[in-house]
Amino acid sequence: MSNFLTEGGPAIKLEVGETFEGQVLSITEMDDRKPDGEVVTWKDGSPRKVWVFNMQPADGGEVQSLWVRGNLVKEIRTAARAAKVAVLEGATIKVQRQPDGQPTQRGYNPPKLYRAKVTPGTLPETSFMADQDSAEDPF
Repeated sequence: MSNFLTEGGPAIKLEVGETFEGQVLSITEMDDRKPDGEVVTWKDGSPRKVWVFNMQPADGGEVQSLWVRGNLVKEIRTAARAAKVAVLEGATIKVQRQPDGQPTQRGYNPPKLYRAKVTPGTLPETSFMADQDSAEDPF
């Protein structure tokens, strides 16, 4: 499925104790940015990455975007390995926000913690274009 057709859903924001489950339609890797647009970097100057998972919720609602960074990256990778899933597109991911951890240094915000479960799956082979009669010209 084309990223153009699946990108742009509202971001998923989980509060402590909330869960989201959905099928991964596509994944986009981007440089992480601060609210003012400045790229977030590691100590060596290389840009930090964020992955945007465009997902179809299990309840059938509209496509939503899960922004994956920090501890959520580790949790999803661990869950994918446990499920023996090598490709996340098509898989179902269930994420639950846990209580925040302890700050690593004085003055730092506490880390957001998550639990994740990955279930193998496949993307549908058809797209909405395949549903249209090729003999029809809408123009």
